[in-house]
Order: sequence, then structure tokens, then C-alpha cells
Amino acid sequence: MITYTLTIPYSEDLWLQSWEHICFGIKKGFLKEYAAVLHACSRLQLGHSSERIIELAGLSKDENVWTILNQICQQGHTSDKIKKSWALILLEAIYRDRDIILEPLSLVEWVYSELDYPEVLRPFLPTSGLVEGETIPHGIGLENYIMGKISVFLDA
Repeated sequence: MITYTLTIPYSEDLWLQSWEHICFGIKKGFLKEYAAVLHACSRLQLGHSSERIIELAGLSKDENVWTILNQICQQGHTSDKIKKSWALILLEAIYRDRDIILEPLSLVEWVYSELDYPEVLRPFLPTSGLVEGETIPHGIGLENYIMGKISVFLDA
């Protein structure tokens, strides 16, 4: 069994709309814990302040964020919306770094299983990425073909 680690740097440009997005990303290992501190600082700059956000924004890189995060984030079921957002963020990261990732399609499959099989990723799986009647043009190869599909999808 192949296991992967896919950690991306926190950026305000990510499509993370809620604390649940941040908590889910950290729990899955897609973000480092310090991303919560950076997100809290970003929220403060936007005028969102609460005692917990101020406390979280003041933590250093080596301090535990979970004591505060557990009070901010809702516990329980992770919504399909959050999983879909993460699927898109990770698909974009895989596409961006495809030249340095040894097996990018295997990584897409891993993300698909890690996020409980979101439909948005199905067209980009090597095992089910081709719809009936679709063929790969001669000389392109499956990986290049699917990466091309991902590029078109991300540009849309």
C-alpha cells in the first residue's frame, strides 16, 4: 500500500472559507498546525475578532493550536462542501507540481480515497477518468491526457 503526504503552504488565496476548512486540512495533514495561527491573523486583519481568534493569533509556531481550535471548530461530520473544496485545492496543487511528483495520478487516487470519494475527482482517475467512447490520442499517454483534462477543468 502506498501512502502519501501532501502538505500545502497556507495562503489567504486558498479557498478556505471557514474554520472547519482549516481544522479539516490540519487533521488530514494537508496544512501544518501553524496555518491556524496564520488564518487567525488574517481574520483579525479583516476585522473578525473574538477572544479565541485573538488568542490563536498570538501563538508561536511551536505552541499547540488544538486547545483553541477545538473550541472554534464544530466537531462531528465533515460536510461534502468542505471535502469538495479540499479536493479542488489538492487537485490544483498536484497539477501545479506534476513535474516533480513521481506519480501524480496515484496521488489523485490517494486524495480521492482520503476525501471519501468526491465525485469532482472521478473524471481524473486513471481507472475511471475516461467516459464511454473517449479515447486517448495516439502518442500522448494516459498521464499526459488526464493532466490535460485537469488543466482544462482548472481553467474553466
